[in-house]
Amino acid sequence: MIKKKYWIFYFSSLLLLLAASAYPIYMGIKTLNAYIENGAIEVANYPKYIIPYTPMCIGILVVAVLFPLLYKLFKKYSMVAGSVLGVAAFWLSEIGLEQIKVITGYTYETTIEKIAVPLES
Repeated sequence: MIKKKYWIFYFSSLLLLLAASAYPIYMGIKTLNAYIENGAIEVANYPKYIIPYTPMCIGILVVAVLFPLLYKLFKKYSMVAGSVLGVAAFWLSEIGLEQIKVITGYTYETTIEKIAVPLES
């Protein structure tokens, strides 16, 4: 009975954290998708708040998902191990998101020039 209550509490906590983190994670995925497609992202499409919030949510979610494993491995030091893991996940995602190129505008060629070549007879 205790194990069942634990797992209900664990998964409901994960769902609440995921719900609270949904928008920052969505914006991070959207930004990364635009960066991968174009090699850069336009300033107008780059949310200014993505840098602190998306990495924080990633760090919190990583620790929350792995906490039962951390507790099994480290017992009374699981909180310290979780803190170290969360900070590492935060900094890795922070550094990764800071590497995104942000540009002021795209310069695409939108017209195709047709060259008329006279036929020689």
